Amino acid sequence: MEARAKGGRLSEEEELHTEESSSNRISSLPDDILHHILSLLPVGSTAQTSVLSRQWNHLWASLPILDFSDVKGGAVEFISKVLRHRHENSNLKVFRVKGYLSSSCLYSCIDRVVKYRVEELALDVSLTDKYFSGDAFGLPSLFKCDSLRSLTLATYKDPYYSPSIPKPHFGLLLSSNAVAKSGLHQLHTLSLTRVEFLDSALELDLFSASSLPSLEKLSMTNCKGITHLKITCPNIKDVHIIRMFLSSLDISGMRLENLEITHSFEVMVNGNRVKIFAPNLKTFWWQHNYCTEESFAPSFPILRACHLACFSKVVDVTMVKPTINLLCGSSQVQKLCIYDSYLRPLCIARIRLLTIHPPAFDPRKAESLNGLGSLMMMVFNKDVIPGLTCLFKSSPKLHTLSIYTMNAYLETYLPTWHNILLDDAGCTEEQFWESQAQILSHFLCHLKVVNIHDYSHRINENVIKFARFLLEHGRSLQEIILHSRHPSGKEKIGSVLEGFPRASAGVKISVALATRAKFPDACDTAKLNFFAF
Repeated sequence: MEARAKGGRLSEEEELHTEESSSNRISSLPDDILHHILSLLPVGSTAQTSVLSRQWNHLWASLPILDFSDVKGGAVEFISKVLRHRHENSNLKVFRVKGYLSSSCLYSCIDRVVKYRVEELALDVSLTDKYFSGDAFGLPSLFKCDSLRSLTLATYKDPYYSPSIPKPHFGLLLSSNAVAKSGLHQLHTLSLTRVEFLDSALELDLFSASSLPSLEKLSMTNCKGITHLKITCPNIKDVHIIRMFLSSLDISGMRLENLEITHSFEVMVNGNRVKIFAPNLKTFWWQHNYCTEESFAPSFPILRACHLACFSKVVDVTMVKPTINLLCGSSQVQKLCIYDSYLRPLCIARIRLLTIHPPAFDPRKAESLNGLGSLMMMVFNKDVIPGLTCLFKSSPKLHTLSIYTMNAYLETYLPTWHNILLDDAGCTEEQFWESQAQILSHFLCHLKVVNIHDYSHRINENVIKFARFLLEHGRSLQEIILHSRHPSGKEKIGSVLEGFPRASAGVKISVALATRAKFPDACDTAKLNFFAF
C-alpha cells in the first residue's frame, strides 16, 4: 500500500501538506500585493478572508481601498463595523460609498476616514433624514483633511426612483471663508453632482487660488445655488460644466486644456455673459447652450478640437455676435464640429452685409480657419447653406468633411432660404452652389474626403445636390462615402452619384448601408471618434 502510495497518487497527508504549502505561498506574498488582490474582490467577499488566519485578518483590517458601491441592505451597520475594526495607523487611499445613509452615519464615516488620512473620497449618497431640497448638511471635518487629493460628492440616484417625484439635491452648506482656511490645498480633483449650494456668497471665491490652489480637474453636473460661476484656480486643466442653469460664467486659467459647457445656458436672458481666458486650451465643447448676449472668447492659439452644438431652431439677430465671437476665438482649431444652429446666425450676418451699410458684424473679417483640417457638421437644411459657404470660404485647407443628417421633416418645415434676396429670385440649391464655385476655389482645391452619414427618414436631397457640386468642382477630391440607412435606395443613390460629372478623375464613390442607429447614438459615436487623437 505504501509503495502504491509512493508510486501512484499522493496520500491524503501529502495532499493536505501540498494544499497548505500552496496556501502559505500566497500568504508569503508582500502585503501590498495581497492588498491589490483583495481590492479586486467585492468588499463582502474580502471581509470573509479575515477568518482564514491572523495574517488575513490583519490584511482585511488594513485594506487601503474600501469600496461600498455594491453593498445593499444592511450596508450602514456593515460600513460602520468595518471602520470601527480598522487598524489605527492604516491609512486609506480610497473610500467609496453609494446608496442610502443617515446623516449621522455619514458624519461618522467622514470623521473616521479623515482620521485615516484618506486620499480619494467618493460619496454618492441620499440622506434618509434629509428629505427636502434646502436641508443643510455641513462637512466641517472634511475640510480639515489635508491628505485629500480627490473628492466626489453626489446625490444618489436610485434607478428605480420614479421620475415624476422631484429628487432632492444634496444640500451642501459651505462657507467660502471655511473653504479658504481648510486643509484642501492638496485637492486636485473635484466632482459635484446634484449638489445644492446653500451659501450664495461662496460662488465668487470657492474656485480660486486661495481656496483650491492645487485643483486640476473640476466637474459640476446639475448643481443648484450657483448662477454666477467664477473659476480662477491657477492649476486647473480640465473643466466640465453640465446642466448648471447659469447666468454668467467667468473662467481664467493659463493651464486650462479641456473645457466642456453643456446645457448650462438654456434660457436667453439679457445680461447672460461668458468670459473665457485660456490661451493653452486644446479642446472646447460648447453644447446645447443658448448663445449668450455677451460672449467674450479670445484667441485659442493651440486649440485642436472644437464642438459647437445646439438644437434650437429659433434664430435671433442677438445670436450673431456671440456666434462670430465663438468662431473667432476658435480660429486656430484643427477639428471643428458645428450644428446648424450656429450656421443660421452666419446666414443672418450675410443678410446684414447685403442690406445694412456699414455692417454691424462681418464674418468675412473674422480670422480664417487656416488650421482647420477636419469639419463635422450636423444637419443639412436649405436655410443653413449660405452660412455653410461662409464657413467653407474661411477654411481654405480643409481636407476632410463629414456630414450627419437627421429629421428630414425639417426640409418641409423650412422650405425657403429665409433670405429675402434668394427667395424673391427663386434661386435653387444648384444655382446657389454654382454661384459659389469661384469663391470657394481654395476650399475645393484642398478637399479630399467627404463622409455623408444619412440618419434621416428619407434621402436628403440637399446632400445629394451638394455631393454633385463637389464632384463637379473638387479637383483634389479622392473619395465620397455615403452611409445610408435605406437598403432599397442604396444602389439607386450609388448610380446617381456615379452619373455626375467629375473634376477629379481618380475620385472613388462608395455607398455603405449604415446601422439603424438613432441620431443621438450616432452623435455620441462621432464625438468619441472626432476627439480621439
